[in-house]
Amino acid sequence: MIDVSTLNLDGMDPDELEDLVNDLADETDIPRCVRVSLAQYAEHKIIAMRHRSRGYISVARQEEKICDRIYNTLPVI
Repeated sequence: MIDVSTLNLDGMDPDELEDLVNDLADETDIPRCVRVSLAQYAEHKIIAMRHRSRGYISVARQEEKICDRIYNTLPVI
């Protein structure tokens, strides 16, 4: 079971984020709209982290802006 109140997506590495995306697909205690938003956030965060590690900073920043927009739509829990 995933406890969304303690999730720290910014503290996860890409592998942990991928695991989270997979776990969210099977989670039934979290509303679907929240699961989808969290998964989208994690996927964009993975892309941003990989681009940043390869030196593609402008692309990473674009992905991080998408993460910010998704984050701002998440409900407060």
